[in-house]
Amino acid sequence: MRTANFMRVTQGAAVRVALAGSLALGASACATGKVPKVDALSIAKSESGREAIAAASKPGPYPSFNDIPRVPTDVRPSSAWLQASNETQAARAELASQVAALPAPPTDTEAFSAALQARLGGAVQPVAPDAAAQAAAYARALRARATPPPPRQ
Repeated sequence: MRTANFMRVTQGAAVRVALAGSLALGASACATGKVPKVDALSIAKSESGREAIAAASKPGPYPSFNDIPRVPTDVRPSSAWLQASNETQAARAELASQVAALPAPPTDTEAFSAALQARLGGAVQPVAPDAAAQAAAYARALRARATPPPPRQ
């Protein structure tokens, strides 16, 4: 069984090496504009091809059960994850019920404005038509006052 797996791995590796070589030659053909003739024998004759085939024919070390990392000790158990998830879902449900209990935002702005003006007793004045010009003049006056004095001589 182990030999059969080894043969599959070796054949697969050889195919991957040949495919990579073909792709590399194809990419170089795109760069040069000429399509070189590619076959597996020419790849096997080149030094890099021989090195790739030799590397593919030697399998790497097989992993053992000792290579499996130990179970971490600083991770909470699955029951704690379940409890935290349930607490989060309960908090979500509580928040949803609190949001549902909130009154709907007012949409009748004219009625809101009239009620507020009645409550304030006319202290709210409408915006003057030249309010923007007044604000600009006020800003210019503040800038003029904020100008530093000339330097001493």
